[in-house]
Amino acid sequence: ELPIIRYQDIYQPWVDTQLAQNSLQSRVLRQYRMCLLMSERHPLAGLADIPYHLLGQYPQILHGDVQLPVLEPEQRARAAELRVGESRIYVYDRGSQFALLRQVPGSYMWVSPLPAAELARQQLVLKPCAEAGLNRDAAIWPAAAELSDNARRFLACVRQADALW
Repeated sequence: ELPIIRYQDIYQPWVDTQLAQNSLQSRVLRQYRMCLLMSERHPLAGLADIPYHLLGQYPQILHGDVQLPVLEPEQRARAAELRVGESRIYVYDRGSQFALLRQVPGSYMWVSPLPAAELARQQLVLKPCAEAGLNRDAAIWPAAAELSDNARRFLACVRQADALW
């Protein structure tokens, strides 16, 4: 009834075009900077803020089933600037990513914020990177449709939960 999409700000023009072409409207639920998720034993875990250029020497864990939209030339150039390092591990089973972060020395992932209790349980840490881009989570629905009572209540709950972060 109410899909939620997640995208990086560099894809905003593409998202806007897709929404307009498909007669959809959206409401941004949350904006945040991506964080680096890594083992407590990662060589960079002691830094307060991780400089982006240091990541190139470590293996990045990525979700292998993510498809990115076609970008305009200037957006492709920006995306290329953000690519660092050559060592990548693609995971298709989301359940294995925490184990890989603990077991593959120096590995890291870009993630949205996670609860502190889960980080402690998994022996992982979240680290900021000042150069990380802005991400958005947005609800989408047909432009001509009214939101149902359930959808409105859901959006209110999401706003309340976001205030807890």
